[in-house]
Amino acid sequence: MIKKKVWRYYCEFCRRKSAATAKPIERHEPTCWWNPARRACITCDHYEKEEDWIPTRYGDRHEISEWCAAFEQNVCRERGMGIVHDCPRWRGVTKEAQNEPTPTDNID
Repeated sequence: MIKKKVWRYYCEFCRRKSAATAKPIERHEPTCWWNPARRACITCDHYEKEEDWIPTRYGDRHEISEWCAAFEQNVCRERGMGIVHDCPRWRGVTKEAQNEPTPTDNID
């Protein structure tokens, strides 16, 4: 058996995108939805997301509701808004919200 250390490069914003070389990550980071410079819904203080499990006769269904408080409407692709970037009403996330753990905090 051979043990080998392999280096991976990750996006510093979403930490989901990874590659064996830095070049693809350098191309990804300016367009990443989690990049605050992009001013996207996900990094905005107005963005609210609720997750719920709805019981049905076939089992529980996972439902996600996304809401923009600035526009007072659902952030839903079916209704035509969808997640946007370069939003004129974008506001940086408060320090309290920044301290909340994200699902990708466990990646080193």
